[in-house]
Amino acid sequence: MTPKPVTAPQPEPRWLVFGLMASVTFVGLLSELIPSGILPQMADDLGVTESRIGMLVGVYALASALGTIPLIQATLPVNRKHLLLIRPPARRRPSPPAQPRCPMREVGLTIVMLTLSNVFMTFAWYAHLKELSTKPWIIAVLASWGVALFEYMFQVPANRIGYTVMSLAQLKIIQEAITLLVFVPFAFLYMKEPLKLDCLWAGLCIMGAVFFIFRGGMGTS
Repeated sequence: MTPKPVTAPQPEPRWLVFGLMASVTFVGLLSELIPSGILPQMADDLGVTESRIGMLVGVYALASALGTIPLIQATLPVNRKHLLLIRPPARRRPSPPAQPRCPMREVGLTIVMLTLSNVFMTFAWYAHLKELSTKPWIIAVLASWGVALFEYMFQVPANRIGYTVMSLAQLKIIQEAITLLVFVPFAFLYMKEPLKLDCLWAGLCIMGAVFFIFRGGMGTS
């Protein structure tokens, strides 16, 4: 009896993953943004017809669904076990001494993704004060929630990647430093707030926090 040939496992088709995630995003956004009774109120507040509001919500959900495709493509090279936290980072388990490696790739990716996350977060938190100040608060809530969705799409994987090489306290201080760096130009250029010297002192305090939290080394706080 001849043994059956062993076939190598076929890689999962990427188009199937893309289509599944985009569909879930599209359905999820529609189910959240079209609750019963909200569309007529939104139409009245914005001065348009209900069909136009429904079309805008559909376009937003479709754009968000399509936006998941490049995001998935960009994060495919990242170790999925680290992203999903299926197992705790290796640095937290006793192990034999290993050759030191440079964690700058993870740190750099974390900083870039947290910066993008903070841009969306800042607009979600404060842009409605300028753009929707005369609208009912429910409109500002829905608009801010839509922007904040993209914040979390960058923030969650950024923190999971960063947690493999940094401690929780170091992640928090990095987040605060990036928040200040994003907020100051936002307040000055977009909100037209006056630029005061107090912003410099606040920045120096944050830089001091960064120094003290990292002076013991990466992942030691």
